[in-house]
Amino acid sequence: KTGVEGKTAKSFRAIIFAPGCQFATVQSDNLAASTRQAPFDCQKLTTTPLRGKVDVSRFAGKDLQVEALYVCNWAGPFFGVPGLAISPFSIGKAKMETDGTFAFELPDFSADPLWANLAHTASLMFFLVDASNGEHLARLTAPSNLSRKGSLKVASGYPAEIQFGIK
Repeated sequence: KTGVEGKTAKSFRAIIFAPGCQFATVQSDNLAASTRQAPFDCQKLTTTPLRGKVDVSRFAGKDLQVEALYVCNWAGPFFGVPGLAISPFSIGKAKMETDGTFAFELPDFSADPLWANLAHTASLMFFLVDASNGEHLARLTAPSNLSRKGSLKVASGYPAEIQFGIK
């Protein structure tokens, strides 16, 4: 059913995310005539390496991970609701070495066909996580030349090692 409080919805929009795949969007502006089904086949994205380093001395003795999240800043315009914020999509976790280094093979979201007309405002957030209980301990901040509001800009490639700060 597509309605709220007795009012029938006239349209439907959705963003489909599957790890490692291109994003997909579903739109129906006439639900009465729609089949209410849409196909989804994972179109794999290439990956790009990211190596980071952060000073974790204040977390000495903890088993640490870094969690990477895709911030879907383009969701608001897609849904027609400017300023809409949705929860970021988790794209993976990496082990934090004792020297503060970590590495990811990230999906190359800039190679996604949606990038050019929708997703160019997306970014990546990174959190320092206590591996023993999943608690987020701190947010990692990207250097200003690679940053969009503290998050890392999505790119097809990154410097050999990125020095992150802690917020």
